[in-house]
Amino acid sequence: MNLNVLMVAILTASIAGLMVTAASAVSAQANVCEANSSPVDASDPDITVGSPTAGSTVTSPLTVTGEARTFESTVQVGLFGPDGVEIAATFGTAAAPDVGQHGPFSISLDFPVSAATDACLWVFEDSAKTGEPINVVQVPLSLEPVGPPTTGRGALSAGNQSFVLYAVALGAVGVTVAGTAILFRRRIA
Repeated sequence: MNLNVLMVAILTASIAGLMVTAASAVSAQANVCEANSSPVDASDPDITVGSPTAGSTVTSPLTVTGEARTFESTVQVGLFGPDGVEIAATFGTAAAPDVGQHGPFSISLDFPVSAATDACLWVFEDSAKTGEPINVVQVPLSLEPVGPPTTGRGALSAGNQSFVLYAVALGAVGVTVAGTAILFRRRIA
């Protein structure tokens, strides 16, 4: 059986350094986060997360930003898969001006995934008394692998140019590719 595949570059855009990503086939599910045994006090939270927001699709490294008022200004970050297993973890320090005051934090977290994965981001502090997580903020996310995918949807960018290519054939999906637009027709036997 012969299959004709037509790939057409249809959109050129100046991106100015921003990565364009295709829509994720996996969406973050609110139930990916397990029950929170130590949430922040909603009326006076010790930790707030500004980025990423719930339901975001992210790639590694993930930058987590917010404000914290924690013991020794230490902020813990953990990323957990839908099965509750830790994918990655790190910590950082909030730049609080004084003890008992909130300070901004920005923490980078590298994570390895080879396919789109729902996950739950935990931002918290360790209890000075027990070492257990307290003041936990949970953020449901979708994790995307870095680089061009081997199957499915994906994105590439370089410089200030990107092109959207659509492969039209038996369930093909859109991909974003950077570089020179090429229009071709290829016959596959």
